[in-house]
Amino acid sequence: MSGEHNLNIPQDNANIWLDQKSVNYATLALLSVAILQTVFGILALGQVLSFFTEATSKWVGRVSLLGALVLFATAVGTYLNRSEFAKVGTAVAGINVLVSLMSLKPILIVLSLVFFFFILHGYITLRRIDTRVQATQQENPLVEYYHRLIPVLVRVMAADGHIDRRERKKVYELCDSMKLSRYEQQALVRNALKYKDTDLQTLVDNYLEVAQRVKLRSPQRKLMSAAFAVASADGIFVNEEIALLRQIGRGLGVRAGTVDAMVRQQKSQLETIDISTAHEILGVEEGANEEQIRNAYMAFMQDFETEQYANVGERLQQHILQRKGVVEKAFQVLQAV
Repeated sequence: MSGEHNLNIPQDNANIWLDQKSVNYATLALLSVAILQTVFGILALGQVLSFFTEATSKWVGRVSLLGALVLFATAVGTYLNRSEFAKVGTAVAGINVLVSLMSLKPILIVLSLVFFFFILHGYITLRRIDTRVQATQQENPLVEYYHRLIPVLVRVMAADGHIDRRERKKVYELCDSMKLSRYEQQALVRNALKYKDTDLQTLVDNYLEVAQRVKLRSPQRKLMSAAFAVASADGIFVNEEIALLRQIGRGLGVRAGTVDAMVRQQKSQLETIDISTAHEILGVEEGANEEQIRNAYMAFMQDFETEQYANVGERLQQHILQRKGVVEKAFQVLQAV
């Protein structure tokens, strides 16, 4: 065991937590400014504000409503932990500060400064996490290992043309040993999406190179196990995923017969849904009550209805129907308990 890594990063090296409250406050501040700006724009267009001329009032109203739309969009992006959206929101909030200073209205100045502070702090927090995740990749070879592993798993997630929430959750679970926050896990997956067009063999070679550098035991087995876990997380095994798993196996030097045996075993497990598997398919804990199980089931059914009527093509329609059937079966298993 000496010299080998178990992929658990020491707490000191994993101390790159994102302040959740900072992002939440920034999101609330952006929404608040957007709402206030919407009200102001409507009042200006309705010429309720007597201190504007008719022409100026219409112009101010249109600009305010346009700015409100931008702020609503940046609020959503900030909530999803995208620093580029927070950057735009910070810029708009800064413009609002300048406008309030020109108005010489104390209450407007105070409000705009308070909102600007929270939005700016959220942006700085998101930038810090983006920067730290990238920097840690160079500082700690174990983190770099995950930077090479996740792009392969993201390719597996997208193999069937649809990234299921359970597949994404499975990838996040694989990040748990790094002691990363949810935001940092999302940043890691976003970084992996940059390699979506990279040759798969190159991704596998990069993975093996880093695995050898950190002296990881059985890197081929670990990657194949993780890839199979992600591919089967949504309860189905489609041909596109199987073909990709075989390709990964070839890149790792795993015999085709071994991969095919793993495929058969995984298919057999998916065909028989027990109570534990049913909970996993519905994305609920094993101690979940009836209401939680039903809510999870209804959420999936709503997703499937939305996807079915989208213009996704015949192949993806078939996949949706397969996933829907598995969820229904899992729900029936838990209902019978």
